[in-house]
Amino acid sequence: MFIYDISFGGDIMAQTLKDSDGNASIDGENFIVLINFELQYSIWPAAKAIPEGWSRVCPMASKAECLAYIEAHWTDLRPLSARYTKTR
Repeated sequence: MFIYDISFGGDIMAQTLKDSDGNASIDGENFIVLINFELQYSIWPAAKAIPEGWSRVCPMASKAECLAYIEAHWTDLRPLSARYTKTR
């Protein structure tokens, strides 16, 4: 399974995908954007099977296009369950 990793450096935000061993993945491949029941987004290699609990939300595109889609659509980073939890 891949993990989306965001590292901040100065004004530039570098995004990489890493596998479970910490190895950087494949730039230049086609990607898709996935969403889960908590309305959390993920970039995913198009050639890989979609994991259980996730659904595809946009057509296959470049990594940069997928990241732009996520940035435009994932405006509230809290999981859905946290958005509607009563506070005491």
